[in-house]
Amino acid sequence: MAKKQLFGYVDEKPVYNFTISSSKVTAEILNYGAVLRSLKVKKDDKEIDVVLGFDTLNEYLVASGRFGAIIGRFANRINNGEFFIDGIKYQVSKNRNGNCLHGGVVGFDKKVWDFQLFDDALELKLFSPDGEEGFPGNLDVCVRYSVDDEGLQIEYSCISDKDTIVNFTNHAYFNLNGEGVGNVDNHKLTLWASYYTPSDSRLIPTGEIVSVVGTPFDFLTPKAIGKDIDDSTYFALTKGYDHNYVLDGEGFRKVAEAVGNLSNLKMQLYTDICGMQFYSGNAVNVVGKCNHTYGARSAFCLETQFFPDAINHKNFPSPIVRKGQLYKTKTKFCFH
Repeated sequence: MAKKQLFGYVDEKPVYNFTISSSKVTAEILNYGAVLRSLKVKKDDKEIDVVLGFDTLNEYLVASGRFGAIIGRFANRINNGEFFIDGIKYQVSKNRNGNCLHGGVVGFDKKVWDFQLFDDALELKLFSPDGEEGFPGNLDVCVRYSVDDEGLQIEYSCISDKDTIVNFTNHAYFNLNGEGVGNVDNHKLTLWASYYTPSDSRLIPTGEIVSVVGTPFDFLTPKAIGKDIDDSTYFALTKGYDHNYVLDGEGFRKVAEAVGNLSNLKMQLYTDICGMQFYSGNAVNVVGKCNHTYGARSAFCLETQFFPDAINHKNFPSPIVRKGQLYKTKTKFCFH
């Protein structure tokens, strides 16, 4: 089942709230920022909305945090907003501590996307012109949201007329007890990631790839998110998790599992990409849907993506997409 409802206007462009659903899962998505506004999952005859969001378009326009949005052209950080492709230097927007964060000043999260609605899916399309935010190439982007009784799948694809870099993700904030229901400290989390990439004081990777064993970053076996989160040795700057994990394995595989301590709802995450930013919602402080107060650690993000600043580290998987090459990746959130 699918439907759309007018949600507001941005620069006289209509923004819709789309609903796609199966018998067990219902997703609401905006064509502003390609935002995942709501994700309701049936568990023990109850319907739980597991994604934080807002009731009005204006709240999305003024809020920081990119709640539920698609991030591009390049998710996470680029050091000094600089990179080279085949010896050619590119300077992109600097919008956070002298670095480029989440695509620059006006990233994909601030765009009104074109759309095509299907019975169980929504395709959102965007054209990013050559030089936008400093990135090379005319880029055609498609993001497809689809639902089935297992959960929600997000498929990303793009093609450019110049060699460029891309790094897409979704910035949904999850609380498996229900949005607005306490914090996520007691959620049990498992990450199939044996290594992570340490960062400097500006959250730029040092280039090292370090084992998680013996550190608070070890989620190889199920562990409460809050168990080690107050360790000032590791989290003095970030006040919690905001780190890139190097995902084990290759191909489309399970890389994470989280369980709500009150709902017992389990979310399993599958992806075909190499990295994932785990963010424990340390800086969240806003009023969201149904007048719920979202405080620090009221949700967590699992952002599948290339490593931060990957273009500037030869030992990291390359985010370069060559001229005319169709780039594709996908992530699926399954619920039990």
